[in-house]
Order: sequence, then C-alpha cells, then structure tokens
Amino acid sequence: RDEYLYFRTDHHWTALGAYYAYDRFMQAIDDEPVALEEYAAGVIEGFLGSDFKATSSEKLKANPDAISYYAPLREYVYTAYSTKDQPLDRRVVDPKYAGEEAGFYAVFLGGDFPWGKIETGNRNGKRIVVVKDSYANAFIPFLLPHFETVYYIDPRTFKGNLNDFAKEREITDVLFLYSSTAARTTSVGSFLNAIQEH
Repeated sequence: RDEYLYFRTDHHWTALGAYYAYDRFMQAIDDEPVALEEYAAGVIEGFLGSDFKATSSEKLKANPDAISYYAPLREYVYTAYSTKDQPLDRRVVDPKYAGEEAGFYAVFLGGDFPWGKIETGNRNGKRIVVVKDSYANAFIPFLLPHFETVYYIDPRTFKGNLNDFAKEREITDVLFLYSSTAARTTSVGSFLNAIQEH
C-alpha cells in the first residue's frame, strides 16, 4: 500500500505495479522472474494522464506523476501492426515515445496497436499471445526473457480471430490481461464470443 503502484493522474498502473503482476504470472507458470534490480531504470517526470485530461483538475495538475521504466535485458525485434495491417518497427520501451502524440504512457510498446510481434532470440519453443488493452503495455516487456516470441492482440482494433491467430503461429501460452472495466466493452465482448464459437 505504501508503494507507487498506480498513477495519481492516470488510470494505468505503474511499471512497478506491472512488475508485481509479472512476478505472480511467473509463479503461476512455474518460471523464475528476473529480479527488478537487474534492469536499467529510467524516469520521466511531469506526466499528467487520463484522469487529468478527463477532469482538468487543478489538484491533479499540481501533483503530476512520474513514469518509471525498465529497459529490456536482451536484443529483440519488435514489429507493431497498424489498423491497416502495415508493419511498423518499434521499440518495446523507449522514453522518446513519451514526447509523441500518443502521450507519456506510449513509452511502453510505443502506444496501442491492433497486434504486435516481438522476437527475442530465445530458442525455447515458447510463444505467448497476450490479449490485452493498454494496461498490459507496461507488463509485456518483462516477458522477453521467457519466450521465443511474444505476440499481443488488442481486441478493440484487431480484426482477426484469436483461434486462427494462435494456430497459425503455434502459440503455446495465452494470457488475457485487461484493466478491470474492459470486459464490459462491446469490442472485447464480441471478441470473447467469437472464441467460444470455435
């Protein structure tokens, strides 16, 4: 309770909050989490997030957040795919994205895209797809040491079918990671219904 796990001015968790979720996920799949101290960390000051944008609260403006981030430990190739399915070369964690239109939280994954693929160079045969909203953006970089390929799908804009996606890419693990309110949205409900139909 005394740790900075959620932002004051934004609805997302911090990278530290995402790390704790990653730690529990590793326990659930019988894998060993990488210690947080092994990562090179950085901080971006002056973040005013979604709650401030929705309210223009002077109290929130007077208490901006800071975004901490942890650089991946290995080389990788990350390709995000646009709504027109165009491949975009991106970085998994990059502070320069905080200065772009997508906002500060885009430091993680470069923002939100319909789907993405991160090739890690591991050769363990493990391929995960994370079905997500933006909450997972700070979480996904922690997966790189554990999987050969990390995919993600955002049902809000992804037009395909999860079953077909997983079969084509020989996915070994599927993780659903959303904010608490995501399941009530039409796009996520339709996406989940389509899975049941297969």
